[in-house]
Amino acid sequence: MHSATHSARTAHRGASEANVKDHDSIEQVTIICVTHQSNLLVESLTATLQVFPHVLVIDNGSSDGTASALSRRLPHAKIIECESNRGFARANNEAMAYVDTPFALLLNPDSDIKPDALRTLLDAFYRYPSAGIVAPPNLRPAPKPPNWVRTPV
Repeated sequence: MHSATHSARTAHRGASEANVKDHDSIEQVTIICVTHQSNLLVESLTATLQVFPHVLVIDNGSSDGTASALSRRLPHAKIIECESNRGFARANNEAMAYVDTPFALLLNPDSDIKPDALRTLLDAFYRYPSAGIVAPPNLRPAPKPPNWVRTPV
């Protein structure tokens, strides 16, 4: 699993400090996760998403039981099953129509985010109100080249 929020992106949907009571509340954020053949990630994804009140999963035509497994484990989540793989970008764009919160966070199924990290991202929006998107740094180490890669002599 990617560390702390490698693939997460947060999109701002017009919130301002004046219209949101508690600006660091995770209640303000819908977590959107697009899955495809992600059944092997269900356990870790459930552990990540179960603490967030607003969760939307778009399953892109999985045939491995991803959507049904997530439905059982995340009863508070809205699960939308697509008949075919419509693509990652399209699924995220279509998911935005279901978001009723001021913010949305796009999270890859192999990524993890903790509530405190999400609060840090929210804080960035309020400190920089002209920002349209905030994203966390990549916290995993740089990949090492495979053993078969030749290095110059």
